[in-house]
Amino acid sequence: MSDKLRELRRTKQIPAKEIVAVIQRLYPKYDKVALSKCENGDTYGVEIKPDALDAVYAEFAPELLEAHSKPKKTDHRLTCRISARLEDGEYSALQQHIRADGYATMQDWLTDTVRAYLEKKEQIMKGLIITTNNTMRIAEFSQPAYKSIGEVVGGFIEIVHPQRLDRPYCMVVNEDGLFRCLPLNLYGSYLYGTEAHGNPIVGNIVILKEGFVNDEPDLIGLSDEECSTFADQISAWSSGNIRMEE
Repeated sequence: MSDKLRELRRTKQIPAKEIVAVIQRLYPKYDKVALSKCENGDTYGVEIKPDALDAVYAEFAPELLEAHSKPKKTDHRLTCRISARLEDGEYSALQQHIRADGYATMQDWLTDTVRAYLEKKEQIMKGLIITTNNTMRIAEFSQPAYKSIGEVVGGFIEIVHPQRLDRPYCMVVNEDGLFRCLPLNLYGSYLYGTEAHGNPIVGNIVILKEGFVNDEPDLIGLSDEECSTFADQISAWSSGNIRMEE
């Protein structure tokens, strides 16, 4: 409620003394100090009473009173809060942009923003890149995977299941690497068993894992622990010649 009170006063540019006067009709000892604390409830642990907030809406924004007072069936269970501190100019500019984008309240915009951020993060997967220069690095890949991984391997991707890499792990390579005469990848060739059949792996490779996304077979990312384990194994296999990029 502190967010609503603060937002209403700043949006409508209501002088503090006028809000205090309205609330004093219900709570005569209410003053500017109490108003400041109610507007910063997360800091002081103070909330304005619902009837007092309704009175403020009725006085200064009656057109919003019904929407404010109407119970929200879907959000009553949401108890976690986040907050941020901004300069006055930043806050005013943010309010203008939010209203221009069609949001009724700052909370609606923040909820959408956080959920979009989390959804995007869920679509990002980590993989371990081993280059032809004998370096390796952990990278994040976004959807569509063929595009973000393709930028690393330098073209169309091909998923390979080398004999020295247990499932569900896999190696992603450049599909046309041999045709394009890309440099030899020593570790990729080792995983592929090149010494036995003579077919090398060329170009940068990415170690990932196969799994299911939305009940469909797909590439999924490695955990931080898996990335670290693979990096240690590769470093040991190469006697330290393949190193993590700094």
